[in-house]
Amino acid sequence: MSPEDALVLSKEIIEAAKNSSDAESLEIGLWSVINDYSERFPEIGRASALHEVVSFMFNNNARHFTFFPELALMSYEAQGSVSKWYDASVIAEHMTGYQIELLMNQQGSEDELSNWFSLWTESVKNWCKISVNSESWPAWGTGILNRCVNFSTATPVSFQQDVREFWDSMIDCYGSFAPTEETIQTHFADLQEFAYIIGNDLDKSYHVKELLKMKVGLLNRLEVDDLVDRMNQLIEFVPNNITDEEIEVQMNYIKSSKDIAETCELTNKLVTRLRINGQLEKGIELLSAVVETNEDPEKTEELATSYLKLAIYLYESDKNEEAETLFKRIADIEPLKSDSISMHTIDQACQRYCTLLSEEGRFSESKEYAIKSNSLSELMGDPFLFVRSCFNIVADCNDLEQKDEALEWFMLGMKNLLGNWGVGPKGKVPPIYLNQLFEQSYNLAVAMGQDERWAMMIRHTFGHMDGFPGNTE
Repeated sequence: MSPEDALVLSKEIIEAAKNSSDAESLEIGLWSVINDYSERFPEIGRASALHEVVSFMFNNNARHFTFFPELALMSYEAQGSVSKWYDASVIAEHMTGYQIELLMNQQGSEDELSNWFSLWTESVKNWCKISVNSESWPAWGTGILNRCVNFSTATPVSFQQDVREFWDSMIDCYGSFAPTEETIQTHFADLQEFAYIIGNDLDKSYHVKELLKMKVGLLNRLEVDDLVDRMNQLIEFVPNNITDEEIEVQMNYIKSSKDIAETCELTNKLVTRLRINGQLEKGIELLSAVVETNEDPEKTEELATSYLKLAIYLYESDKNEEAETLFKRIADIEPLKSDSISMHTIDQACQRYCTLLSEEGRFSESKEYAIKSNSLSELMGDPFLFVRSCFNIVADCNDLEQKDEALEWFMLGMKNLLGNWGVGPKGKVPPIYLNQLFEQSYNLAVAMGQDERWAMMIRHTFGHMDGFPGNTE
């Protein structure tokens, strides 16, 4: 087949799809093209047509058709029959990812995932035999590593072990290497993001710990300088699952404590570990015990944190009425009148309370606390939180149909977003959080009819840089 034949093949597949009216007619039309090319170009024609059809269906979100899995398997086998193992690996890679997606949505099976992953490893090993040597292995190896990292996020533990064993077998065969600089920087960026999450919400740390352990398992035999050491250090920072024996010991410490600050600090640490273990109700019980004392939360940071934690846990348990009282109690503390409570704790309460109020349609109250959060973020010198609070106020103003005020807050947020890219009190904020701000700002701009102004501002700041929103050059 010539390049011209390949172009014609692609056009014929598109035409077959356009002329179809349902799944049955689509299948008939696609097979007509496949059979035609199978006759015109024996072996290579069938392999090419099947590959092009499967790629077309992947790219056009047509994987849900019942005939697709069998078609994908036929395409895989056809690529192998003509030793096009790289093309076969692409199909198997996409199907493995698809099976992971189905499992996450509780629609797939672990057997299907295992089967497609086995086909992927088979094809990878076969094209490595053809393409890999000592000079090309670092580039090929980096690509395989990146795919293994993506696959390892799948839930079944047995599957994660299969991924690890395959990767180890590749290192045993071709040796260690230094991944590309781009890949190394991606892992460092992820590490920074994980550290930021743990530093701001220890309750999410167990999930981060599992991701880090998975990454260490894949990276520890490579030439990655101190990356693995830094990952292990962060892993050590995250508490382990707590045992019944440890719970008993910690409870004795709490009961023997005579100081409210110490009692709350011990309780706060224990309930975090209980939540990681899935024992949310037990955490609520312990936090309620310290909150129900006669102590004033405005005088003790640890107690204020207990109030906030209990409110969060109640909110997550759909006990909004009880949670609201606690959120409001801490959010109403005036930081300049209290030397004991940190502005960060008050701000966290304001943010959480805003979410609750907004979900209940109480936009005027939500706006009040969003404005307070904005003032607190300015006092703390946190540009990231300042911009986010600006956009939260915009959302409330928009819901209240206060269009002029919404635009003022929007422009203030955009000005600070574009002027403080990547800046935060703890160093650079991970890109994923900043991208969330960009997405939030764009959605608000569309809702306000200001999307053209948004695009103009983004292009003015980032138009010369590849990969940034608004750069359409």
